[in-house]
Amino acid sequence: MKCLTERGFTLVELLIVIAIIGVLSVALTMQVTKIQETARATKCKANLKALAQAVQNYGTAHGRYPEAGSYEWENRHGTWIGSGDQRKFQRVFIGERGWVAWTEGNSATWPWDGGARESRGNRMKHAPFFGDKDAFNVPAYISITNGVLWNLVGRDASVYVCDTHKRHAEAQLSGKRVYRSYVMSGFFHYDISGSRDPELRGDNGRRYVDNAIMDGKAAVRLMFAELPAQDAKTDEKSADSVLEYGRKVRWNSSERDEREEVIGFNHLSAKRWVGHVVFMDGHVEGLILPNTAKKATGPNYEHRDLKDLTKQLCEGQEVKSDIRANMK
Repeated sequence: MKCLTERGFTLVELLIVIAIIGVLSVALTMQVTKIQETARATKCKANLKALAQAVQNYGTAHGRYPEAGSYEWENRHGTWIGSGDQRKFQRVFIGERGWVAWTEGNSATWPWDGGARESRGNRMKHAPFFGDKDAFNVPAYISITNGVLWNLVGRDASVYVCDTHKRHAEAQLSGKRVYRSYVMSGFFHYDISGSRDPELRGDNGRRYVDNAIMDGKAAVRLMFAELPAQDAKTDEKSADSVLEYGRKVRWNSSERDEREEVIGFNHLSAKRWVGHVVFMDGHVEGLILPNTAKKATGPNYEHRDLKDLTKQLCEGQEVKSDIRANMK
């Protein structure tokens, strides 16, 4: 009779198998992470494309582009109320919505459609990009739904959010929710002084489509960019909806600095930080963070090259060769 014996794996063989499984698991995890980030980056670019198309559709319908930020102006003709000896002049203030709107607390509707008897601009809040979890009764969400692009993007709140920006930012925001990941170029900001680039604006400071197209800078002038996720601990630099750096504005016969912000670089690809932007002609690019503006923990938003890059793109200038070289 032949005796059969069962032989199992040796300890060395088991350790080899476990090691192989471990290596494959790490490789699979890295691949899945890469695929997920690629998907998030693709969605981010699609969002920017959709916002730019909405702006173009608005321009076609109105002959002018939407403003990057909300503002208020006084109708100097006002209105007369009463009759006879009781007749008196009533001031009228008109609120204009930007691509996202000012808010006045948790109000579900635009606060002064049709005008107001007194100024309300001084108590309005800029459009914040994050807030509490309740999506239907927080200023961040209300600013989106009352903005002039809301209907043009199909009333789809996801168009305003980059998942990569959201993931990085919400980790810093103590349970808050991100509702908006993008900001519009200051080129489209209403100029209350009426003195900036008069050849591209009407008397009321708006950007008219024909003038802007004739300007010839549609392919190099920024329309939308990402907000910085790595700087999300406070919304101080990104509290409004306008991206601009180094701009001077006139107010009451004096000049002051506008709120200064820079382009956000939120996507990590091949160990380089990438920021997605869309230009006036509708094409989307992934800009590489200049090497000079990189620090150990991520982008250095205080670096001069990044500030200059933001300023040049908003103004429709060709990026300077030394900065371009640092982006390769």
